[in-house]
Amino acid sequence: FTSRDVLRSRILKYKQQKDKEEVALITPMENIGIGITSALLAGLITQPIDVVKTRMMTQAASKAMPYTSALDCASSILRTEGWRKLYSGFGQRSIYMCGLWGITFGLEPL
Repeated sequence: FTSRDVLRSRILKYKQQKDKEEVALITPMENIGIGITSALLAGLITQPIDVVKTRMMTQAASKAMPYTSALDCASSILRTEGWRKLYSGFGQRSIYMCGLWGITFGLEPL
């Protein structure tokens, strides 16, 4: 999780500047926030790819014209259904991922 490492280092740097301490620590609540934020960023980046992958996998069961490539699939979705369709299921995925990674990172220092 690159976003996790970036968020963590920025929080530590901010705490060191604010408190003028050499060693700053991340609290469990901050770790939960970092996990949730990282999960949301990952979901925003990967959800459109997952939608395209799923559409291509299920095209054989459909009577619609098959996609020629992933790019064709993505452009067809954008053209006919709009960009929001690429984020279908993002809410459900966010609930799952934010809970999972929030808890995982929150418990990490223990």
